[in-house]
Amino acid sequence: MIINLKKEDFYTLEWALIKGKDIHIDIGIAKLVQLVIDGDFKTVFLSPEVQRIFKKSQDVNIIQEPKSYNVERYIEDRISDVPSTLEGELLLLLLAVSSIHVFVQIHFTGPRPVFDSYILLPEDWKIQYAEISLRKDVLKCLEIGSAYPYHLIQCPIFLLISKIILSRPFRHSKTCFWWKARVNFMYQRILDEQVAILHDCIFENMGKMEKECEKHESYVYARYLLELQLCLAYYRQNSKALDAIKDAAEKTGLKWVLTGILGRRTRFQTFDTSQLVLIAKGEDGIEEIQEKDQKIPKTLDLNDDTLFETISFKPGRIVSSEYPQDSSVPKSLEDIDPNDPPSLSPLDSCILLALTLLIKNTNPNDGLTMEEMATYVDRVLKHPRNWTVHSMALFIRSKLEMNKGRTMERSILQLQVLVDQLLDDIDSSEETPKNTSFLRKPDSYEESASTKQRLMYSWQLLLLPRWAIEEELANRYLSIGMIRSALEIFERLQIWERIAICWNALDKKNKAIDVLVSQLAIEPENPKILTLLGDIEGNPDHWIKAWNISGNRYAKAQRSLGMFYYSRQEFEKSAEAFKLSLDINSLNYSAWFTYGCCQLKLNNWKIASQAFTRCVSLDPSDGESWNNLSLSFLKCDPPRKQDAWNALKQALSSCYESWRIWENYLTISLDICEWNEVIRSIHRCIELRGEKLGENVIDIKILEILVHEVTKNEYTGDEKGFVKNAIDLMTNIIPPLITSKPELWSLVAKINIWRKNPSNVLEAYIKSYNIWTSKANINTNRDVWIGTVKSAMELVDAYEIFGSMKDHMGNLIVPDWKFKAKSILCTLKGKGQMYWSESEEFNKIIESLERFNK
Repeated sequence: MIINLKKEDFYTLEWALIKGKDIHIDIGIAKLVQLVIDGDFKTVFLSPEVQRIFKKSQDVNIIQEPKSYNVERYIEDRISDVPSTLEGELLLLLLAVSSIHVFVQIHFTGPRPVFDSYILLPEDWKIQYAEISLRKDVLKCLEIGSAYPYHLIQCPIFLLISKIILSRPFRHSKTCFWWKARVNFMYQRILDEQVAILHDCIFENMGKMEKECEKHESYVYARYLLELQLCLAYYRQNSKALDAIKDAAEKTGLKWVLTGILGRRTRFQTFDTSQLVLIAKGEDGIEEIQEKDQKIPKTLDLNDDTLFETISFKPGRIVSSEYPQDSSVPKSLEDIDPNDPPSLSPLDSCILLALTLLIKNTNPNDGLTMEEMATYVDRVLKHPRNWTVHSMALFIRSKLEMNKGRTMERSILQLQVLVDQLLDDIDSSEETPKNTSFLRKPDSYEESASTKQRLMYSWQLLLLPRWAIEEELANRYLSIGMIRSALEIFERLQIWERIAICWNALDKKNKAIDVLVSQLAIEPENPKILTLLGDIEGNPDHWIKAWNISGNRYAKAQRSLGMFYYSRQEFEKSAEAFKLSLDINSLNYSAWFTYGCCQLKLNNWKIASQAFTRCVSLDPSDGESWNNLSLSFLKCDPPRKQDAWNALKQALSSCYESWRIWENYLTISLDICEWNEVIRSIHRCIELRGEKLGENVIDIKILEILVHEVTKNEYTGDEKGFVKNAIDLMTNIIPPLITSKPELWSLVAKINIWRKNPSNVLEAYIKSYNIWTSKANINTNRDVWIGTVKSAMELVDAYEIFGSMKDHMGNLIVPDWKFKAKSILCTLKGKGQMYWSESEEFNKIIESLERFNK
């Protein structure tokens, strides 16, 4: 019986559930809290205090009313009877924590509990209510909007219990908001779509916890920041996620540097080369870690005849470095031996793994990114100290090694081990076909980590559920051509879209359709299967039916219908379908993007700007959305040029290599007179395409405007800012590119006229004139003739103005300038005598010659 619980004891006990540390309070309910921390959930559920909540009524008749309501209402009724006292709230809190931890244990960490879904339900339910029926009804309760939980989830009742308990208002608890965020985030991760309501609840509750966490040990705040980072990264808010990681590292004292050190990768290397490595070190004593009886999952060796198991580094100085806070290497890291680095705490390892996934999210999927990620994972794997943390590191390494021939075998085998370690402990239900493996299972639980060890850091890692890990293994089989093995796993998991892909890969599209039709015979009102059938057959009738039978809730059906119409360029129908889907699920990025594209096609600029604004709020790193947002701003009436420019500036932060976006940015920068950005854009366009296109990468009209802006003020010789950069552009960057565009030499000459540099003026005009006269169609193309005469007149005028000037030595710049000018005019007169003698330009030549002959 729970009596006399003091406020200070209440807060100590509720925070103990967060910290996962042993407690030393001699009151009755403290024993239950300790059982929760130890992972002994069966004893908690069978305790008199919990049994009194759920076993008050043994005569609940669940058959008379719809079951989908009875399960949820039964739990709500039992919970509502618990008073909102300190004792009552703590009892509900530990019950919610136990329930969600059981759910995590079943699907994410193992081992499977030794009890079933009925432990908290009336005894006669097990007789009247079959496990499969109970699960289906609970899953029905967990549907939200157009999002559905994975249909083979085991024991979903525990998630429902924790969700219902934490939906109740708490008067005394300060940690309930953290648990609400945790449960909602776990809830989101088992759904097939992101849900706006859960998104808002997660961040609202996490926001309420920040000030409370600041009052506790630094490792508690670091855990909070890590979990916040996981939520931010999950919803693509990568910039904020990185800030949270840095703050977490500051709280734990973790310092790291990504650097190059001489070393060898292969057994046959005869000399050292620079190898990428992560040097990291944390502070001791930040978090008390129980090292006793720590078990780790089986780690497979590479066993390659060429590659070392790990890189062999040569002791020495750092070659190059990149440090997040400072360009210099921290002194605490200078003397660390990369072959034998100090051990990291599990929490520090979680930070490095979070950084690894963030690197993946914010960089292109190429070899350099994979190499960088591998250094973080290798550092975590150096000193395994927790089962779950080490498992996550092995999983990431398996994914990274899949793309390399010499590590592919270990990648697949290690992934199989990770699947087995979960399924051997978890998958003991009679409903699902048993997992089979050629690898040895653990002989006993003594070879495996305890529940407490597995759950300790489960909230600080973005763990994958068991079915997602199995799906990853099947995808690996599929990628190397083991289609039948992949198909076996997909069929066991009932992932219909992947099953269809496998049959298509086997050139049996009809078989894929037959599988879905057969499943529809069992579940005729399953909108997911109907939608998938429509995707395979390209039949809009299936999507329309799926939408109707879902009660206009299954957004995926409308998205498929929208893409169908979009591919047929029926943009009005496409936009209508996407709008319906977004009314149900407003967090789907791809739907907003295509909806925005439809509105662009329909010239609905305001709606398009709203759509792409939602896109960039969901994924701030998507440059294409920023680019389209800029376009929609420009097309508005009146044009929103400054907003368009800001949008393109954001686009470039993630699409720095896109020449199209740089050209758009150049145009708008010119339009709003952002001259520094104009020059920067021209530089970048030349860097990206100058080698391939040469002078064609330069827009002459833009350059003319730039030259006019630069030369409108008097030259002083001490120019700064954009004027200085423009001079460098026109005199050093552009001239080497010019081959056949004389207009560019004319602009170079104008800059040099402004700079009072006669030698360079004459050189530029001569090169311009030579290009014009080398054109073969001067006698047939009027534009070429006009351009040639104009260039000649510019050169003649330059001779006349600068030829008689003296250089710094007192000599004439062009002593025979009159002769040269007259020669140019005579030559041009001869070329135009036959074809252009009646033209205005020819008369100009005659007039100029007469002037020189006087």
